[in-house]
Amino acid sequence: HSAPVFVVKPEDETVALNGVAKFECVARGNPPPTLFWSREGSQNLLYPSRSDGRFSVSAKGQLVVSGVLREDAGFYVCSALSVAGSAVARAYLQVTSINDKPPPIIEIGPVNQTLPLQSFATLPCQVLANPPAKVVWYKDGEVLEDGDRVTILPSGTIRIDELELTDSGEYTSTGSSEAGTSTWSAWLTVERSPGAELHRAADPSTYPRAPSTPRVVNASSNSLTVAWDPPSGTSALIGYRLEYF
Repeated sequence: HSAPVFVVKPEDETVALNGVAKFECVARGNPPPTLFWSREGSQNLLYPSRSDGRFSVSAKGQLVVSGVLREDAGFYVCSALSVAGSAVARAYLQVTSINDKPPPIIEIGPVNQTLPLQSFATLPCQVLANPPAKVVWYKDGEVLEDGDRVTILPSGTIRIDELELTDSGEYTSTGSSEAGTSTWSAWLTVERSPGAELHRAADPSTYPRAPSTPRVVNASSNSLTVAWDPPSGTSALIGYRLEYF
């Protein structure tokens, strides 16, 4: 005899409201194990070739949830059982709608800089958004547009050449879409004195790479535990920032 082992384990699914969620689960053993599904916290069991309303399990063990509702979100457990032992695997179902989409996220924004007269300044604005976002820059609350010395690149970054004292001020980048608006501000100071303490922003290409996509490890009615893998080939990290929308 050999205890059940999973050949295919179910994976987390993110499905839109009213969509269809599918979880694969295949196990083997000697004797062949009995496979069944349940929702974590529920005693209702679903066996292959059976259905219960919007929930059904195929002959091969695939769990299908049709017409997904918000209350369907949670962990689903695939169990394999035989006289030789048992095995359990689970996956998380996340239910989303258009109203759940987060506002644009400014991944890289401008930082405070102090630069000499007649030099140049680069202020980045890298936005992650779905639906796509429109980037608009402001200086001291006024819309900043392309000009003789100001160039707004397709990436959202602005470059100001031949800096003048009047270029000093607060620069704000905004990313706007149907899902909302995000802003990021920084100060640019232009110094005439050659003895002034200067500071130029680092090239964004030298920033640490992003970690892996966060994954749900555990969830309850009032808490959520997530985990991720650190980026590879990156110098020592100071820490991470996790944002929830």
